[in-house]
Amino acid sequence: MNFFDAYKKLDSLCKDIYENGISSYIAEMEQYKYNSFRIPNWDFDYKKLKKYRYVRNKLAHESNTHESDFTDEDDIKWLQDFYQRILERRDPLRLLHIHMNETAFYQQQPRLAKNQDNLAEQQDTQITFFLNLFLSFAEKNSMEF
Repeated sequence: MNFFDAYKKLDSLCKDIYENGISSYIAEMEQYKYNSFRIPNWDFDYKKLKKYRYVRNKLAHESNTHESDFTDEDDIKWLQDFYQRILERRDPLRLLHIHMNETAFYQQQPRLAKNQDNLAEQQDTQITFFLNLFLSFAEKNSMEF
């Protein structure tokens, strides 16, 4: 497989997920740039995608350009690997979304615990109410325990 075909394959996959393929993927990475430190190799992947989009545009729109002038086997391998990472949900944006969901979940935990405390208090209040009601009934009916 050559560079152009590997790029088109990745771009096609990205179009299935994002509106404008790799360009949309890059735009979303830029939108979440402030979170990039949370994801390993974010900057590396971002720079590679930008570089490969530039190379693809050069090859597609300029005359007398050849893949061998801009790319080698390692570039093709990286594109194929990134394609696989998207399929396996190990790409930077997916990892970021997983991280954000986990963070949101853990931020809700104190609220859940607080709600559980409130529930326990309500249950204690209900038990106390029924116990007092029962004792009051027992007292009125001269019941002994």
